[in-house]
Amino acid sequence: MVRQQSVLTEINPGECDGLTPDQIKAKFPEEYKRVQMDPYRHRYPRAESYHDLAIRLEACILELEREKNDVLIIAHETVLRCLYAYLFDRPESEIPGIAIPRNYLIEIVPSAYGCKEARLEIDLDEVEDNGALRVDGDDGFI
Repeated sequence: MVRQQSVLTEINPGECDGLTPDQIKAKFPEEYKRVQMDPYRHRYPRAESYHDLAIRLEACILELEREKNDVLIIAHETVLRCLYAYLFDRPESEIPGIAIPRNYLIEIVPSAYGCKEARLEIDLDEVEDNGALRVDGDDGFI
């Protein structure tokens, strides 16, 4: 079953939408300084903070904890950082800096004392023009 959940949308960038870090620094110099001091709680003008995003994800996290089957989550990096931090009990101050590489599938398996993780690298050279991943020496796609 495939479900799309609006709570999994990326963090709202507000007035910084589409701007590069250099453009943000030039347009909002005071805001840029504030985000350096507290990247977890800072909000750019008309934007959302990581804290706001974490609160938005609470209901989804509770639903995930009740799930008995495997779940594949495809989401923006900001959302994945928050979910990863929750599952691995990372402090909120670390969330903005958690590295979520784009060319990896991260498998997280709950265990009695936390979670275990395994990473599978996806060779982006093997991705076809239509976005499907070619399986080694196979004509099938996944």
